[in-house]
Amino acid sequence: MKNNIFTYGIPSGLVICTLGFIFIQLQYLSEHYYLFLKNIYKLTLLVGILFLFYESSFLTKKFNLFLKTVGIIFLSLLGINLLNELTIITTSSANSYSSLAFLILVGVYSYHFLKKKNKTQLDFLKVTFIVLSVLGLILNSNGLIPNSYKYATHGIFWIILLVMLQKNVSLRHIQKST
Repeated sequence: MKNNIFTYGIPSGLVICTLGFIFIQLQYLSEHYYLFLKNIYKLTLLVGILFLFYESSFLTKKFNLFLKTVGIIFLSLLGINLLNELTIITTSSANSYSSLAFLILVGVYSYHFLKKKNKTQLDFLKVTFIVLSVLGLILNSNGLIPNSYKYATHGIFWIILLVMLQKNVSLRHIQKST
């Protein structure tokens, strides 16, 4: 059941949101659909993040206590930011805490990436996402980030999720045929 939600829900949500936002920009849909599409996007993002952590080797392999601590901090701050994004709670210091946790995670992932011997295309996509995110964090803190920059980081994030989904579907298909 959860594999079907991931396999069909994430791409379907992305297609609906992408087409909807294109139709709004082309003025084929009225602006009152924007809030509806934004909520679908947030739901798709939540499912995508859950899939990322469900399939991530971070949760399935044994790491030392420091890495687990950083992961727990990151997950809790991600939850706070998600609740803040959905306007369920409002906090003013969430951005500084999440920036610190994000930089710690970047350091840990960079160390992991450099130590890894067999790097795949997905690993390079993840590093690209990390680099773009850090650059965006630096540009945003100086007020220099253009509005279109978020599309690059969001695009890489969704490409990573779609590649992981494709690998997951291929793996399940191979396991069924054996």
